[in-house]
Amino acid sequence: MIKSESGIIEIPAEISHKGVVVQVPEHLENMALPDPYLLQMYKDMDDRVIWLDAEIDENSTQIVKQIMRYNHEDRGIDPAERRPVRLFLDTPGGDVVVMRSIICAIRMSQTPVYTINFCKAYSAGCHILAAGHRRFALPGSIVMYHNGQWAIEGQQDNVKNTQKFFDTIDKEIKELFKKHTGLDDKTLKKRGVIDWFMDTDEALQNHIIDRVITSFDEIM
Repeated sequence: MIKSESGIIEIPAEISHKGVVVQVPEHLENMALPDPYLLQMYKDMDDRVIWLDAEIDENSTQIVKQIMRYNHEDRGIDPAERRPVRLFLDTPGGDVVVMRSIICAIRMSQTPVYTINFCKAYSAGCHILAAGHRRFALPGSIVMYHNGQWAIEGQQDNVKNTQKFFDTIDKEIKELFKKHTGLDDKTLKKRGVIDWFMDTDEALQNHIIDRVITSFDEIM
């Protein structure tokens, strides 16, 4: 490899492919290619696409931050004119406190947040799906609802206090789910004792989703 006076790196013809000289600007000599994952992440952020495709945990609070950021960007724009945020779901559920924060962010958001079940929305994921301003599902996706489940350890007084707190949270979450779906206490109590799995038709009948898409153009 030879450096010319112009600062161009030249590969001699005798070692280049079929005698073709390849010229590379000197300032690009050590430049690494961008990380494809980061490129896609930045594109998704620009397109207002969020993926919740893992268990819901502390990392999922990034969803709340992104919804807040889009609302900040949209200040002064009529909500009807704002570009929607699309939250794609494929989750087994997870942390109820984080789930509650995401639902509260969706409900507060003046920028529309569309929820889209593209594989599964179980447990906490079902609640998030139902909270969307518009709710979609891909054919073949599955929803699962069940009553709240807690594992509490510690001293007796602390366990009782924690249980009381989470009973309050559970009641609040159920009230929100009833608002989002129109389901009543009797149905939720009866069906939520064990895991209640629903295909897209049943999710539609129970108003957990608004529409089963027939074309990706509807959501992309």
